[in-house]
Amino acid sequence: MAADFIETSRLFARTTALIDEQWLETLGKELCKYNYSDPHWSKKSGQVQALERVSLFGLPIVAGRKVNYGRINEKTAAEAREIFIHQGLIGGELSGRYPFLQHNLTLIQEISTMEERVRRRNLLVDDQVLFAFYKERIGSAYDKFTLNRLLKNKRSDTFLWMNEQDICREMPGQDELYLYPKTLRAGEFELPLHYHFQPGDEKDGVTVSLTPQQISSLSPAPFEWLVPGLLDEKILYLFKRLPKKLRRRLVPLPDAVDRIMDRLDLYSGSLYPALEKALLREFQLIVTRGDWQTDTLPRHLLMRYQLKGENTKILRTSRSFTEIVASLSDLPEGGSRHPVRQSRKKIDLPTRNGLTTWDFKDLPARISVPTGTGADKLYFPALSVNDQGQVDLRYIENEREARLQNRHGMEVLYCLQFPGCRKQIRKECKTALGTHSASWLSLGMKGTALELREALLQFVMDALFDTRNGLIPDESHFNEIIAELGKQGIHRKVQATLGNLIENIALRRRVTADLIAWTNRCRKNKSYNKAIAQDFIQCLENILPSDFLVTRSNEQMLHTGRYLQALAIRLQRAEQEPAKDAKKQQRLTTAVNRLAHIGEFSTHNPECRKAIALYRTMVEEFRVSVFAPEVGTALPVSEKRLKILWQELENTCRQVE
Repeated sequence: MAADFIETSRLFARTTALIDEQWLETLGKELCKYNYSDPHWSKKSGQVQALERVSLFGLPIVAGRKVNYGRINEKTAAEAREIFIHQGLIGGELSGRYPFLQHNLTLIQEISTMEERVRRRNLLVDDQVLFAFYKERIGSAYDKFTLNRLLKNKRSDTFLWMNEQDICREMPGQDELYLYPKTLRAGEFELPLHYHFQPGDEKDGVTVSLTPQQISSLSPAPFEWLVPGLLDEKILYLFKRLPKKLRRRLVPLPDAVDRIMDRLDLYSGSLYPALEKALLREFQLIVTRGDWQTDTLPRHLLMRYQLKGENTKILRTSRSFTEIVASLSDLPEGGSRHPVRQSRKKIDLPTRNGLTTWDFKDLPARISVPTGTGADKLYFPALSVNDQGQVDLRYIENEREARLQNRHGMEVLYCLQFPGCRKQIRKECKTALGTHSASWLSLGMKGTALELREALLQFVMDALFDTRNGLIPDESHFNEIIAELGKQGIHRKVQATLGNLIENIALRRRVTADLIAWTNRCRKNKSYNKAIAQDFIQCLENILPSDFLVTRSNEQMLHTGRYLQALAIRLQRAEQEPAKDAKKQQRLTTAVNRLAHIGEFSTHNPECRKAIALYRTMVEEFRVSVFAPEVGTALPVSEKRLKILWQELENTCRQVE
């Protein structure tokens, strides 16, 4: 502060003293000018606040002070009321316990959820109607405190409760809601469905929530049907993408969809075989699995899979069932990247201790236990060997680990019926490796001698006791194996299994030597053809790969000797008449090329794995019939039979979406 100013050569202030700028607003209140900006809702304070700016003679003395905007004057109170209604009430940002608000928000959410389900935006009224509802009823209230005063005076909040007529233009009927269910039945599970209606968004359509345990025991078939409310739209889209020669026989397409929908048994098997059968019956139209073009289907016409861990954390999302199944191998034990605290509630699961023979009556193949989070836990029987050499049974969550344990546990149970057999089998395996070491070395197998011995022992055990699948057999199957081995003799069965293996690898060694000699002669006389040589090498590897002890079963080895003999005969004839061999090879081109596409199929389905194994066998048998018919085939085979079998394989294995 200065009493006066004087100007000489410069401007000077006289009689000066310090002043706190905070005093200025109080001392010169009538002279101050107030401006307000940025009115906004403050959830913490429960009021609409604005930034206040105070100036004195043009000098800013207060800037950015937060004030209650509704208390300033009538105009600001009206503006504050609008913001309060839009954000505090309609937006649900008013903190505190207000039954009317909770009821209204829940009701609005229910209508919004219905809109997501039925994919319509004409159910819920717009925000302007909601605004008018509140504005008419709250009077001059503009914040939390004035609302509390109003409610206290009214002694009730019922005048603020909304009903369906207030906020819903048109309530969908039960028939329409039925087409968009809240859950989907798949196998033994009732899976929750979530709907999202926003075309172009990643979440658009129907999402099904799954746990790693659930998805490992499900097939994609139920999910191909989506929900009844979207099925006709999906079928129409699929018909539009059929090849023109097929599509024109279905015109008009909407009528064709109606006729096909009447023919379908919903959720029975896979959608695409059902459509193919219905088209054949209704239109005498043959549609193959490869005719369906699903790569351009809109997002909402493909099921969205959401993989959740035990703590309900989302682990993966995908529109591809195959992709979501493949991702299971990337997850740590338990299906979650974060440890989950175990529930204190003890789960009472069946157990068996000290088993020395089959004793699994009334034990389920798996047990589903509700967790209260909407995702049940699955438990699988697992056998373990105790310190006394007996078998104990427990239920565990990891199905893959359970099968590995069962494979060993069942071997022990079988061996307990034949005391000392395991030691004898191990000894015979060691002898088989030692006396034919050159043949085994010719395979080029990886790993140590101990690993090779253990792999051979496991192969023989699987051949004896049929334990490769890791499942616990029923009592009759267990007793049949015991009776058969008791009648035939374990030693004789082991010798037969090992003898067949030794004979096959010795034959493979000779064929390999013949192939090397043939290659050297061809290089010498300059008739070497790299493509033909590579085909021979590939055939040899397909017939008996170096890792066959792990990848093949004893049953798959029964015809290996014939295949190797046929390859040896082909090698001799190819050297004498290479042009004739090349002509014969052309007959196999289509079948062999199809083998390269098998990797595109999902082998999640056991029927698919069986079909693939049969097709591979048929190709090898066809190769024998073409190049060495004198060796003979195990079953009738021809190009036509291979074509039909491939079509059946595609229908079984090709996952269209």
